[in-house]
Amino acid sequence: MAPEGVRGAKWGKVSENLSNAIVGALVAQKWPVVISGPVGLGKSFAMACIYLSWRQSVIWRNSGDLLTRIMDCRTSNSKSVSVPRPDGGSFEEFEQSIYRKLSNTGLLCLDDVGVKRPTETQREVFNNVIDLRAGKPLVITTNLDNKQFEDVFDARTFSRLWGGGEGSGTVILCDAKDRRMTGTNVVKVRD
Repeated sequence: MAPEGVRGAKWGKVSENLSNAIVGALVAQKWPVVISGPVGLGKSFAMACIYLSWRQSVIWRNSGDLLTRIMDCRTSNSKSVSVPRPDGGSFEEFEQSIYRKLSNTGLLCLDDVGVKRPTETQREVFNNVIDLRAGKPLVITTNLDNKQFEDVFDARTFSRLWGGGEGSGTVILCDAKDRRMTGTNVVKVRD
């Protein structure tokens, strides 16, 4: 499920240039699509538009939360985590079942990739996820530029995401002012 703040995402609210770039990438089916740029440009909002309009199965995950869940599976005694259901119940999820879901979905949306520097083991897990999606619809948002991305992850991950499968991916570099800051009422107070 997309996060609360982007559930009402509408293409008309995405910048025209970003919207055109994304639509072009989706039509060309050049996977993965990496949307990169500073905070507040609407990358997650635009990805939510993709998420909400996708006609097949789709999974949205915050990359940090996903890595944490998989690591929790690995380190728990039961090798699983308890996941709450909307009806109030829960179910046990195992690492392999997470990978299976990520592999089998029509589209995987990974938000905020690289916000926190992953450990070596988390990088390995992230690479597993990327490998599962080779040639399949995958959209990623990140605040990292190409040099930062390679530094935070490694050359292998950088090559797979920024180069795509056999050089067929799409990288959309966003450069604009923080949209969250426009219209913000700033009040200066002196005591």
